[in-house]
Amino acid sequence: MTKPALHTPWKTRFLALLCYLGAAPFFDLTQIFSKHRDTPEKQPQNYSFFHHHQNQALALFFILFLILITFLLTILILSYLLIYQRPFYDATHPEPHLFALNRRLLLAWLVFWGYGLFLALLGSSHPMPIVARIAKRPLCRHTSTVLLLLLYTTIALLLPFTLHANHLAQNETPDAAVYMLYEDVDVFPHWIFPLGLYRVSLEAHKKWGEHAVKVAPVSRESIAEALQHGRFIFIGSHGLAPGLLLKEGYIKPQDVALMPKNKALQFVYLTSCDSGARKADWEAAFAPGKVITHNRLTAVVEHIWWLFHTAPRIIPTLD
Repeated sequence: MTKPALHTPWKTRFLALLCYLGAAPFFDLTQIFSKHRDTPEKQPQNYSFFHHHQNQALALFFILFLILITFLLTILILSYLLIYQRPFYDATHPEPHLFALNRRLLLAWLVFWGYGLFLALLGSSHPMPIVARIAKRPLCRHTSTVLLLLLYTTIALLLPFTLHANHLAQNETPDAAVYMLYEDVDVFPHWIFPLGLYRVSLEAHKKWGEHAVKVAPVSRESIAEALQHGRFIFIGSHGLAPGLLLKEGYIKPQDVALMPKNKALQFVYLTSCDSGARKADWEAAFAPGKVITHNRLTAVVEHIWWLFHTAPRIIPTLD
């Protein structure tokens, strides 16, 4: 039953609001409400209001984790189809439909989340459809609490590595030995790419010292700079058999062949799909460096794994 807004103090509403902002696992209800300054007859009501919103917030985050798991499964399924089931992928093109489904699920969640914030500010204990039923299940609430705490712990542990990775990749001068050129599709922030290159950066700094790594958006200009100075170049771009697909159009092997090159260039990795269709042309264009191409569709997860597992072993072998 909904209580009038005036019966719920603003302090209690604010605490309920924090639950929807992710603080639900951190509240010790006993300590909070044992020190509540309201009259004793109001304390049970305020406790009930807060407890109601804390449970609903945990239920909402439980649903969000289910949506995130669905998104991860979508990526894994698409990766499998791209690499191993290309005829099916080309015939059905499931990617836009699966991602559209995930976007709709997230949008629906945001509507419920906004409604929860509104109810907390209003001072209302009105139950949210579906969410209130999940909130009554202790297993769902406890799972949400554990997953939120694991998420915060992971963020806390990753933060220093992220800061260090971005520090290692700070190089404004065109003299790096290792270049990572990326396509962010106007979605991903810059800081995430140095984190993906972190193990490579550590090896590069051991071998070539400070300012050994540069991470930059992929373009004709950045490719030309990497060719002039780099020893190891990772080009993360889309592409097809004709060439690498940049924002300004295709860059083909014959375009790269005309660019000045560093004689110390030793290794180039291309993520683009079907680049292996012109493997010999790319090898000639990037000579004398060894070139890794793919004569098929490629998935982001395999390139991430390659950067984490294989690439760090290559750096010590370079001159």
